[in-house]
Amino acid sequence: MKMQQRNLARYRAFMWVLLILSLAVSGCTNIRLIADYDETTDKAVTELQRKISTFLIDVESKLGTSEAGHDKYAETYKELRVDIGAIELRVNALPKNKITQDQVESLKANIILLESLHKTGFANGIDNQKTILSSVQKDFDVALAAILKLELAKRRGDEPQE
Repeated sequence: MKMQQRNLARYRAFMWVLLILSLAVSGCTNIRLIADYDETTDKAVTELQRKISTFLIDVESKLGTSEAGHDKYAETYKELRVDIGAIELRVNALPKNKITQDQVESLKANIILLESLHKTGFANGIDNQKTILSSVQKDFDVALAAILKLELAKRRGDEPQE
């Protein structure tokens, strides 16, 4: 009789442990501290990189001529502002997306600075302007790559590298 009681007590204890473990496991959710991967952002940033690179290469090819002036690229700057605005709206709409929001905000500020710099005269001083354009291209590549790396890390579930 005592043996049966001990077995019954062990069985109950085992069942309680099993119940507690199953509740603990089923109650665990995947805690996300950052937004999920967003394919739309990924594609929009990739397209923006292409537009900026094309634009800077075009300006560089026209340095020293009036064709490199800001007025010839006013429409391009409008398109870039619209594109970055759409990306900004998208990343701001996603919860837990502060890092990407900050990156896009910085990118937007850099586009505004680029336009201000262009207004000062890309058409003058070819060698100096080529150096500036090369530096600007690298800066944009770094900024855009950082956004893409974060999005790709989100897709894989990796932690972002800062």
